[in-house]
Amino acid sequence: MQDQGLNFISEGLDTLKNLAQDMNEELDRQVPLMDEIDAKVSIYVSSVALLYTFTMYLMTRNSALSQVDRATADLKNTNVRLKQTITECVALRQRKRLHSHLPYNMIASEVRTFDDVDNQRHS
Repeated sequence: MQDQGLNFISEGLDTLKNLAQDMNEELDRQVPLMDEIDAKVSIYVSSVALLYTFTMYLMTRNSALSQVDRATADLKNTNVRLKQTITECVALRQRKRLHSHLPYNMIASEVRTFDDVDNQRHS
């Protein structure tokens, strides 16, 4: 009976040994596949990192361009206001020349200051 028990244990151990060898062979076959997958994943990770960096560059560039666009719009608005102010000043100067033969109190009523011109334009 003891011999039967030892034979049973020996057969079980042989079965486990064969299973372990089969698993080892399967792992040996899968190592090259895992290496190939690892290499491809490394390439994809590098590509994603490069795309991320490029995307961040484009976002920074677009942000800078939108700041330039805003500054350009502000300059255009400032130029329009400056042109209006200069046009009004020239008109005032021409009126002053036209009225130069009038007494001073009549001229003074026609001459406006820059503040008057600016207030009239904004009202």
